[in-house]
Amino acid sequence: MKKSKLMKILILSSLIASTSTFADKSYIVKWNDVSQLNSMKDNSIINNVKVKFFERTTFGGYSVIVAEDNVDSTTSRLTDSGLFYSVVENTKISFEKNETTIPVKLNQANIVLKPKNPITYSIDLNKFKDPLVENEYYHDAQKDFANGTTSALEAKSVFKNNLGRKARVAVLDSGYFPHEDMETPKEQARFIKSAMYYFPEGNYEYNLALNCLTQDPTNSGLDATCDASNIVTLGDQTNNALDKSWKPSKFFYNEQTKLNDPTEYKICINGHGLSVASSIAAIQNNGKGIASAVGSENIDIVPVKVIDSCTGMASTSDLIKAIYWAAKSDDTFEGLEPISEPVDVINLSLGSNKNELCEVGHNAFADAVDYAKQKGIVVVAALGNDGESGDVFTPATCNGVIPVSSNNVHGQLSYFSNYLSDKRTLSTIGEDMTLPKVTTTTYIDRNFIDTNCQGSIESCYATGQGTSYSAPIVSGLVSMVLMQNPSLNPDEIFNVIYDSGNKFHVNEAGNSTNMFRNAPENRIINFKEAVLAADSETLHVGKTTVSHSMNGASDKYVQKMINSHGKDNVCSTYKLDWQDVYQSNSKGVDFEVYGTNAAEAMTVSNSTLIETDDKSPRLQTGLVIKKDFANYGVRVCKIGKCSEIKEFDFSTAELNISCL
Repeated sequence: MKKSKLMKILILSSLIASTSTFADKSYIVKWNDVSQLNSMKDNSIINNVKVKFFERTTFGGYSVIVAEDNVDSTTSRLTDSGLFYSVVENTKISFEKNETTIPVKLNQANIVLKPKNPITYSIDLNKFKDPLVENEYYHDAQKDFANGTTSALEAKSVFKNNLGRKARVAVLDSGYFPHEDMETPKEQARFIKSAMYYFPEGNYEYNLALNCLTQDPTNSGLDATCDASNIVTLGDQTNNALDKSWKPSKFFYNEQTKLNDPTEYKICINGHGLSVASSIAAIQNNGKGIASAVGSENIDIVPVKVIDSCTGMASTSDLIKAIYWAAKSDDTFEGLEPISEPVDVINLSLGSNKNELCEVGHNAFADAVDYAKQKGIVVVAALGNDGESGDVFTPATCNGVIPVSSNNVHGQLSYFSNYLSDKRTLSTIGEDMTLPKVTTTTYIDRNFIDTNCQGSIESCYATGQGTSYSAPIVSGLVSMVLMQNPSLNPDEIFNVIYDSGNKFHVNEAGNSTNMFRNAPENRIINFKEAVLAADSETLHVGKTTVSHSMNGASDKYVQKMINSHGKDNVCSTYKLDWQDVYQSNSKGVDFEVYGTNAAEAMTVSNSTLIETDDKSPRLQTGLVIKKDFANYGVRVCKIGKCSEIKEFDFSTAELNISCL
């Protein structure tokens, strides 16, 4: 008898590894002729392998079988039977717990309000409470070098929902839990099938797909423990994604069977799905909690429970089914109503170091992602928290998936974040996040609630970090870009966000960053620039900066230059830089720099064009000028259409003391 390998998938922070010995194994099989499934009977012998169970649900031409694992060649024997195009072990998946989960006190009298300053932290209750959106500094603009910003608040000033409805984001995670800062989901689903879910507890192997008959609709704690007589097995998928599971907590030794039979079960609440969803769509401007990246006004969350709340474990097949369900495939899942319409975005704050997940055409998971993309659905995935290259980390590195790493508030790659050295990735803040969080501890210990949750289980918050929380912020931006321009396909949406992001290769001191050294193809997202870039009808220039030519030079050097070239020449020379938010995915883009002495706003008619030496289109995003005009500005042009002129702010350029 072999030990079952448990594939690691992470709720991205500290890894929990588990192994167990099973007599049977579950396999994902792709049928050569799926109609043959209907004629198959349980306990059939297929090429000398006993198949004890055939799951009748199919997904993308695949289904699940359970076979006796009594020979080394089970997989090859099943493949050689001629029934299946491919046979892959349906691995159990181990999810990470949160690396740092610290309850947050929300006694308002104890909160020290801090004024807005150049360095702020995203979604921190001490700085980003939610009485008025205008006073929330979450993801707000900061210093140029502080590239942890995303400008989500500023993006609202240029955002238009041209989709005609809210964007729909499926969060495949531990499910939802009612919370004061979250809307009740309109649709939800649970994919945990009893036949495939067993977990060892001492010498007892218990079913994970369980429910307690004790009704507790107000979450008062009546179901915190459940008598064995009230436990029922969930045989099918359901449209209830509540983040609750139960595991044995008390046992009675059965003399007849020589086994410990459970007499009582204890509730488990994971909380990760709630935190991830709230990063995208917590209710804004409600006087409570946090301000999310986009907010419930424009986002509907569709929670899909694929993670067992007790063990943090799932099955690969359930993740695959969840993707097909969220994409409204033609597949029918027992016990589960189909989704009304396909979602727009799928968020996967999970991952695996098993790189064979990405082989499209030979792997059910990769095929599911490809199916979603073909239906126009954008799939976003966290890149992992091992602090190393994530080249084999999936599904973030699968074709068509947007991979997301984490950076800190200064724009540096987070110490825990995985990264890719030669593939385009996105990153955003993933540290010191304060988010709604309900766990087993807060649910059971009501005194704990009184201290940290303002007396209610639905008002609990905690801080955490990980790419798990960076990914949903990107999912929120994907939703805004889609709403801004519904004609964009998944590849175009990624290009818009990537090309409008910040490279952050050099910090304020002029030194190369760890982001550049480890992930030179990464871009830190910027909500406002991405939303503007998504509007194909509106050309605009991105961020502009002005620096003096002697910026950072020593007084001695500046004086020497003045003596050689004259004070007027040296002290009136500046470097103008601007961001091309269209960058590589827009051909035919060039720039025009203008100067004027007019007091009013710059226009083409009151300004002078500063042409290139050879009169050719200006393609570079920088220019050194001798300040001959009072004001300078730049505009972007594409195929004969130009934006308005954006003026440079010379007041931000620090002068050397010798020039004063």
